[in-house]
Amino acid sequence: MRNAILRALVLMAALACSSHAVAMSTAACTATKPAHCTSVNPLVWSVTFRQRIGHFLGDAKVSYFQADRPLASQALLGLGGPPDPPVALGGGRYLFSACPPHDCGGNAAATILDGSGRVLAVGFSSFHCSDGCESERYVDLYVRGPQADASLVAALKAWATGPRVRSLLADPGVDEALGERTAIHLLR
Repeated sequence: MRNAILRALVLMAALACSSHAVAMSTAACTATKPAHCTSVNPLVWSVTFRQRIGHFLGDAKVSYFQADRPLASQALLGLGGPPDPPVALGGGRYLFSACPPHDCGGNAAATILDGSGRVLAVGFSSFHCSDGCESERYVDLYVRGPQADASLVAALKAWATGPRVRSLLADPGVDEALGERTAIHLLR
């Protein structure tokens, strides 16, 4: 009887410690501490991150995943589905990416954040969906003024043309002449 009670106490202590560790690792991921995030999903759920994406992109409307929607809405949709592991870019910068829920066939979004969670760049891989979707893939990259350095653009281009995004394509032929359909948008 005494051994059974001891085993039960040890098991309860182990469960309490493991649930505490899980809670701590989840709680550490915030919009101001992206280095602690294991995916973009907790960031997308954060009001602070949503506001930062909105402030960075502004309210211009585009037709990437959905027709005539604000850039920020398109970014949050693209970042809100199945995530990829974050990539540490060096210099305290992190690339987070995902594809829209139930629509990963070459559609995807990425963002680059600095160590305090400030948005430095946003990228889209899409089929420019307006009245319908184009049959070829497009890449649209958004960078802002002083942060519009070559390393941000290079990191987003590598993401958009890398093996992970390409693995989502049903037909690799949609990427023929992709360079001609890659746009860099400079935000003010």
